[in-house]
Amino acid sequence: MNTKITERTLFNLLITGTGISAFVGCGYENPSFSKPYRAEVLNLNAVDAQGNEKWSIEEKELATLENPSSLEGSLFKVILGGTIEINSNVGSLVEGKSRSENSSGFFRFSSRNGVIVGRDTTSLLALSAFSSFEQVMMKVKDATGFKPEKLIGNAKGFYKIFLEPALIDANSDKKTVLIPKLNAAFNPFSDEFYFFRRSELEIHPFSANIKVIAHEFGHALFKKAFFKGKNDFCISATQQDIDQRLTDKFFAGRFSNEFAMSGLNEGYADFNSFVMTSSPRVLSGAVAGTEDASRSLNGPEFTFNQLPSESVCTGAFYCIGTLFARSLYSAAQTYGTGSSE
Repeated sequence: MNTKITERTLFNLLITGTGISAFVGCGYENPSFSKPYRAEVLNLNAVDAQGNEKWSIEEKELATLENPSSLEGSLFKVILGGTIEINSNVGSLVEGKSRSENSSGFFRFSSRNGVIVGRDTTSLLALSAFSSFEQVMMKVKDATGFKPEKLIGNAKGFYKIFLEPALIDANSDKKTVLIPKLNAAFNPFSDEFYFFRRSELEIHPFSANIKVIAHEFGHALFKKAFFKGKNDFCISATQQDIDQRLTDKFFAGRFSNEFAMSGLNEGYADFNSFVMTSSPRVLSGAVAGTEDASRSLNGPEFTFNQLPSESVCTGAFYCIGTLFARSLYSAAQTYGTGSSE
């Protein structure tokens, strides 16, 4: 069964595992480490036939890490804080830009037998995010033959991963600060990943949840596969358009066009999560109280002709995505292939 890992639990694990002592000061200098870098991370290490998961804090090699203090590597850079201007969002896709990468804090690490160990929850989650992204990238390489450099589309040659950035409404003259939703997102225009403010509702923090990370990375793969990696990625309706049509969210043509494309994107991302982790339930173990039966790849059946009836699925375009993902999942089960095949 899933075990809820809250911030308090993580802190206790850090205390008992690393022998942390309190320190006072405005700055902190991390110890030096040597390659190959290894770190303690929160990791999903087993999924049984019933979909039950086993999580633990364990040691992992960070093969692409180049600067431990700033968590910058050849493929990924983890940024604590920063400021993101958001123009619109559709599902877990956002359109906007990073206005600032100024950190809202710094990572604190200690060394145990040369292994990088986070001294606080944020540092542990940052290491875990880096490790999970690295695992996903290597699995994509093994499954497709794509070299990581070919998948990365931005000019600087690596994906930026923002942890708990401040969000600004780009459409407001006053640059209104937005309340971050409990979620994660991919920005296909800038090839950036965002993990918003943590919550006590999280069972396994999104930024360390490889199922969530594999889903978001699925959007990057969708961009590469269906839009040839170009930044003129299509988000079919702005948030303003959606707001203007709140009186009829299933207005003519929306379900068959906009929702269909958005659904394919989300379904592809859900299936990618299964391929990377072997778990058919992308939302399971993410947020307490979340009902993911209609989103699970092996959940209650419904058909496209039953949509957009909310009596069978309440997820709007996610419902179309679930049907797409389930068809791929069913084929994998029918032909006896494993998730990685």
